[in-house]
Amino acid sequence: MENSENYLETDKLILEYVKDVFNEGLDYIKRHNSKSNQIIIVLGILLGFLIGSSNSIMDVLLKESCNSFIILIALFLLSIILVFISFFFALKSLDMRSYRYPGDPREIYEKLRVVGFQKVIDSFISYYVEAFEENQKVIEQRARELRWSIRFLKFGSVFFFTFLLCFLVSKICFHFH
Repeated sequence: MENSENYLETDKLILEYVKDVFNEGLDYIKRHNSKSNQIIIVLGILLGFLIGSSNSIMDVLLKESCNSFIILIALFLLSIILVFISFFFALKSLDMRSYRYPGDPREIYEKLRVVGFQKVIDSFISYYVEAFEENQKVIEQRARELRWSIRFLKFGSVFFFTFLLCFLVSKICFHFH
């Protein structure tokens, strides 16, 4: 009897540990959503600025008769395109996904009555492990999409700052000629 009680206590500890790991996965999802939201806010501001200033920038570029006109327009348009792609991946990372959660309380209660506490704990442990593994695949996909969003944001920012630098250099060179 004592040996059976030890196994039961061990199984309870294992169940608690497995539940904690499972809940950490759910906490990661919340943190991921928060990061995605923050990136979307930054992207929205950046896109608003880029699109809002595009007419003014194009007017200035078209009035200038500089040799770097095509390069400047290409850099500016490329930065807008990359930021749009980044926005797409950020939104995609927030898509509704299916996650697996512990069973219905009524179902658990019925199992307890029919098969006993030990079998229910064993099935819970197995369920949490399977749910964790399935949820990890979804979490990894969302993280991959968020990483792509950040990469495109970085590339878009590099192209935009390169555009600004080239634009300023061309203005300075044009001014002194």
